[in-house]
Amino acid sequence: MFKIKDFLKLIRIKQWYKNAVIFIPIIFSLNLFDIGFFFLTLLGFFSLCFVSSSGYILNDILDMGKDRYHPEKKNRPLVSKKIKIPTALMTSIILLNLSLIIAYSISLSFLFAVSILFLFLQIYNFFIRKRIFLDLIFISINFVIRAISGVFITNRPVSPWVILSAFFVSLFLVSGKRSAELSLKNVKKYRPNFKDSDKTVLEFLSVMSVTCVFIFFSIYSILFERQLILFSLPVVLYITLLFFRDLHENPKKIRNPEKFIFDKKILASIFLWIIMVLVALYVLI
Repeated sequence: MFKIKDFLKLIRIKQWYKNAVIFIPIIFSLNLFDIGFFFLTLLGFFSLCFVSSSGYILNDILDMGKDRYHPEKKNRPLVSKKIKIPTALMTSIILLNLSLIIAYSISLSFLFAVSILFLFLQIYNFFIRKRIFLDLIFISINFVIRAISGVFITNRPVSPWVILSAFFVSLFLVSGKRSAELSLKNVKKYRPNFKDSDKTVLEFLSVMSVTCVFIFFSIYSILFERQLILFSLPVVLYITLLFFRDLHENPKKIRNPEKFIFDKKILASIFLWIIMVLVALYVLI
């Protein structure tokens, strides 16, 4: 009988934070304090979490052969045989169905968005993940699908500048993660398509992506007369600098982004940034 902690690792509950981007539309459409929309968005968040976990499990099943050579992933429940494949597969099916049921209860358009996300996750699993650089772009597109899905709940438009910012935040994190993976020994066994020179390209991509985030978010702030949001950018700069420091000094932390994000300093900085943005959007207008 597997333990609860093994089940939580299987569904990668620590990575559910990624689905918080579904709150972007309700926040930036100025509907955060609409109880009805907030409740539906919260339901949508869990729908995205379940469908993401379903995809993660299938990904782990496909990667078992390579993950046993990975110094960190070899401890995952499937590779370490703490959970059997049939159990994991059944869990994936149950989570997918729960996600679709919740999505259907919200709206048909949201159900469509969740279905597209699952489809894209499987396209990534079976066709894209072995293609260097294209895999990073595809992961970031999935991140955007999560964000846009919130629009189908509020039925309120969201600035494309905000959506572009979400895309490049994801690209920043995932390119940094790939760069950190290149510091591992025997990386070719589980990332056979990587070359030594790719580390430079990935670090450049990280810098370029975070630069785009600053530019696009600034454009949004100016065009939509939310200039006070610009005062939150130094906080983002601080987080970025800590990210690049850990990329070189503590790459294990970047290989597992949840360890970076849930660091006390980073969490406090993110909380401060959210408060500053909310004040700029809802109070000082």
